[in-house]
Amino acid sequence: MASVPEPKNSDLYINSQLINKNHSSYPAPQRKPDEYEQVSSQLSDKQISELKIINRGHLGVPEEILKAGAAQYASMCSNINNKFMLCKQETHGDPRACLKVGAAVSDCAAEYFTAALNRCGEELYSYSHCLETDSFRRPSFCRGAQAAWDHCAFAKLGIDKTFWSSTPAPVVQGELPNKPKNPLNLNPTVANNDPMNTRFNL
Repeated sequence: MASVPEPKNSDLYINSQLINKNHSSYPAPQRKPDEYEQVSSQLSDKQISELKIINRGHLGVPEEILKAGAAQYASMCSNINNKFMLCKQETHGDPRACLKVGAAVSDCAAEYFTAALNRCGEELYSYSHCLETDSFRRPSFCRGAQAAWDHCAFAKLGIDKTFWSSTPAPVVQGELPNKPKNPLNLNPTVANNDPMNTRFNL
């Protein structure tokens, strides 16, 4: 009977790396600037609240679920969505002025998808899976699954596919922050329709 060779130290080291799931060859994630004591101690309460909004993370809902639930989401959250887009337009894309409205958009989306997945998860999953099965993602390809999801959303969530929009109105309270510096003369992120900046060709 042949004897089994003793493992080398290098083999043990490599195997321990493969077995130990905590080991990673990727660099460790860097700490955010506000996580350092010397930085966080200098932040005001307003800056801390703004950083919490910025660092809240993604919604965590797959893209196919977002597509399948888009119509009912628009019925529930179109008002705050429109206010957020209006805020961006009024402030010419300055993100600092719209943080609270943007957080309200995320809150509405989280509330909607949490309720949809808890109460109509099976119907929503079936409809989203059908949309992904069709290479063109056509709703007409999935009318049966769509009807089941629409019925459940109306019966258990009280949401129908009725689209409505908010009336245009100023949504930014208080003074607007100074526009960010633009040393590279980059174009604004949204269309600038300010009449004061219109150039007339005479």
